[in-house]
Amino acid sequence: MKKMTAIACILTSIVITPSMAMADSSAPISTPTSFYNGAYLGGGYVGRLGDLNTKSSSTTTVSGTSTSANHSANRTTGFNGGVLYLGYGHTFENNFYLGGELDGLGFIPGSDTKDVAGLERTTPYGGFTVSVLPGFVITPRTLLFARLGMGGMDYRDSTTKSSSNVTLNNLATTSTSSTTHHSKMLAEYEAGLGASYMFTQHFNVRGEYDYVMSPRTDLAKNQSTATMGQVTSVTTSTESSRPGFSQLMVTVGYNF
Repeated sequence: MKKMTAIACILTSIVITPSMAMADSSAPISTPTSFYNGAYLGGGYVGRLGDLNTKSSSTTTVSGTSTSANHSANRTTGFNGGVLYLGYGHTFENNFYLGGELDGLGFIPGSDTKDVAGLERTTPYGGFTVSVLPGFVITPRTLLFARLGMGGMDYRDSTTKSSSNVTLNNLATTSTSSTTHHSKMLAEYEAGLGASYMFTQHFNVRGEYDYVMSPRTDLAKNQSTATMGQVTSVTTSTESSRPGFSQLMVTVGYNF
């Protein structure tokens, strides 16, 4: 009887021990506590400070003879505006964070609309950015993140048209000029760093710095014609820009 009891105990231990091990191995792995999970939205201030890197080239033709001239106008300039954003993020193991975000931006045109060359200055009006935000949750309420994004911005300039008729020493002189009003969507690429702090369960404040740049693009063309007696001159000019800006954003967001 004692032998049978011992054998039963041994068999029971053989069956129960592996099942307990399997139960332990299938237990869910705990994830770090973080407020940065799920969908979110927000908005706030955006400012840009940088250079439009404007270049112009012109060709003047008189009686079949052409001459060319080039001019560069580099000037530090700034724009203020607002941003609205919508995104989704998740905190993974080891507090690693990954999010995706869509931003819409709008800027207020400045009062100074001429560059140093007297050309019509191009200004950003509105655009969008699609970004990936990898980061690290250093506390349950604090997130440090980077931004890698691309999008488009609508750049515009003013339209100028003029004409004149002058008579000097019985020699009639007429001149006309016209500037094509231009609105063009430029591709933008940006990279930056930022931080977010969740001051309640759902609301957070966020600040970040980004550098934004676009490839060089022709933005405006101008053609003017002047006639003096039997001589007519035609001048055609093209203005291009390669914007590059430091961008600051300060926003308030809501996490669902």
